[in-house]
Amino acid sequence: MGQCLFLIISALFSKQAGRTANLFLIALLFAFLWFQLEFFLLRHTLDASIPFIYSTRYGAWLIVGPLILLYNRASLIKDYQVKKRDWLHFIPFLLLTLLLPLLLNDIITNRSTDYGMLTVFDNFNRETITLKHYFYGLVFILQFIHALLYIFFAYRETTQFVQQAKQVQSTVPDNKIQTLRYLYITAIIIILLCSGFVIYQYATTLWRRNFDYLYVLPTLIFVFGLAYRAMRYPNSVLLLQEEKKKVKYARSSLPDSAKAKYLKLLKEKLEKEKIYRQNELRLADLAKALGISTHHLSQIINEEKKQNFFDYINSYRVREAKEKIVKERNKTLLEIAYEVGFNSKNSFNSAFKKQVGMTPSAFRKK
Repeated sequence: MGQCLFLIISALFSKQAGRTANLFLIALLFAFLWFQLEFFLLRHTLDASIPFIYSTRYGAWLIVGPLILLYNRASLIKDYQVKKRDWLHFIPFLLLTLLLPLLLNDIITNRSTDYGMLTVFDNFNRETITLKHYFYGLVFILQFIHALLYIFFAYRETTQFVQQAKQVQSTVPDNKIQTLRYLYITAIIIILLCSGFVIYQYATTLWRRNFDYLYVLPTLIFVFGLAYRAMRYPNSVLLLQEEKKKVKYARSSLPDSAKAKYLKLLKEKLEKEKIYRQNELRLADLAKALGISTHHLSQIINEEKKQNFFDYINSYRVREAKEKIVKERNKTLLEIAYEVGFNSKNSFNSAFKKQVGMTPSAFRKK
């Protein structure tokens, strides 16, 4: 809980404090803080007059999926504006977790309040169970399926973004993308362990009080892992400022004669001036240097070179890197990577392996 508070306060006072992505991140951290607080209260047998203090029993995981999805979108799209329809994602949480337990006092049995919503299904229940009680027991299960679906959609949007970014950028920020993927993976692990805990609890008669740490401890991993990434990659957690673009050539006005002209100019810029060494080189930068529109330049690279901008520029970087690895044996691979235009070891390794079929270290050894 202390680590959650530390991250929330750090995010509130950071340079990105007013950013939409940062606000969604704070909300997500607060949700996990709330889950830990609930567990703390249960362990200390502190009763609460407000029912939803025991929030995870009433479907509070319904808020996790929407927060991850919207944080993901706000991180990927520059100056993302929250739309009215975005708030619709929170209706299940507002309705099932906050409103119904307050408006309908008997929608949750006393035993469900003390031991969890799934107690309506066990054989030890002596209370009268109605259809609405069974419905709320199903809400507990469905909240995890709901969260998994949202994480899947967030992952798919990130994958599509990376593919589109490669059309206009020579470098995709690996650390920032990896931070988003860290969110997906750890959230999925927590959900699976929650599910495993529930299955174990109701499929066996062997019960130990401390087994519920199966779903509590992973949230600690989530928060401390996020703190680690925030320290190691300070700009990757808060915002990924890249524009989402799509390139289409259906109605292009570029004639074949112009393509040949610009292909020649493009070759000169890359082979003689080695413009690819700029690690933040974008399609727009290269188009400006050639005196051509980004749309036409992208068309030339895609149609004539059969590559996207990202792979095309990296092919020149890898080509020079191979030469340097052979000739400049006193330099480290990371030094060579930076010299030819890569901005990280991971991007260098993945591009090199994709084009050469082996890692830079294996190539040097060979």
